[in-house]
Amino acid sequence: MSKIVYKCKVCNSTDVVKDAWAEWDEKKQRWTLENIFDMEYCKNCDGETKLIEEEIPEECPSCGSFHLDQIDDLTCCNDYHSDDPLWAELQIYLNSKK
Repeated sequence: MSKIVYKCKVCNSTDVVKDAWAEWDEKKQRWTLENIFDMEYCKNCDGETKLIEEEIPEECPSCGSFHLDQIDDLTCCNDYHSDDPLWAELQIYLNSKK
């Protein structure tokens, strides 16, 4: 499952919040989220906004220099991944896309 981030539609900031209710759970001894409402707020704009949801692309665990959904050159990671059996399959797949 991909990770996501919420951003302000106006300024693209991730410093955003939503209006919600929390309820004290005596058994767990912590606040638990009871309900989330429609009001969305950007701390950077200091006002109401609409939030946009974006997928966070995965990065290579060895170098972090590219996103796995946008790979077109694997040379930076050949040494790191050379023993991984799936690495060769990934290279073949990418070469077929060129």
